[in-house]
Amino acid sequence: MKVYVASHVQVPKPELPYCTAIQTGAAQTTPWPGYLQDNVGDNISQKNRYFGELTGLYWVWKNTTDPLVGWCHYRRFFSPILFSQNNRTGVGVDLAMAQTILGRDGYGTLFESELALSQIIVPVMIHPEVSAAQWFCATHRPEDWTAMLAALVDVHPTEAEAATQYLSSVRPLHFWCMFITHRPLLDAYCEWLFPLLFHLETQITPSEDNFLCRVFAFLTEHLFNWWTASRGLQMVNRPVVFLADAKPPGVDVGAPQS
Repeated sequence: MKVYVASHVQVPKPELPYCTAIQTGAAQTTPWPGYLQDNVGDNISQKNRYFGELTGLYWVWKNTTDPLVGWCHYRRFFSPILFSQNNRTGVGVDLAMAQTILGRDGYGTLFESELALSQIIVPVMIHPEVSAAQWFCATHRPEDWTAMLAALVDVHPTEAEAATQYLSSVRPLHFWCMFITHRPLLDAYCEWLFPLLFHLETQITPSEDNFLCRVFAFLTEHLFNWWTASRGLQMVNRPVVFLADAKPPGVDVGAPQS
């Protein structure tokens, strides 16, 4: 099993044998020692400003062959232990505590065992009490959401209506597009997702705001929920460890971010 850790900044990270850090947006900066780069082989690294960590996910899809493969972020990792009811979805900790928690299963043996009995590991769901459509449109440009729904009709017409209904309904959601899964499922997801995003690129002009510009990553958070739910996947829900001392200034480690 190999879990790839998307990193657009260099920060201290837990040492876990089953995790490998990948520098996303490497085409736009100098290489970092000790990291994979997403600008070699078949890649879309130059799209990083608008696609965020998805440029790394594309690289993993096209350039790796691990039978069990995962995707997480430089400040978010799946926890091998559960927490109290008040912290069921996850906890924010410093690097030392993160190493202690994650080191309880330093080789990912627990996750491998769970995948022997399931299809995918995802974060514990959050209950926002609003629909995905309402969530996105409250903090992003509503016209981008409308364009995404139209792109679904163009690229995946047989499921566009059901997807729109799903995304317009109030339901629990898992954020951050984190997962560990079997290679055929990763391939199937990426084969579904990236043609949709590439088509959507032709339909919208992303904002140049440094937050809103990552529109394709933010939309994918919600598309991932639809894809996993609509395929009826057998899922394991795991809490997330947030590296509080690795967050960029002004970012709430508990808030959904891409």
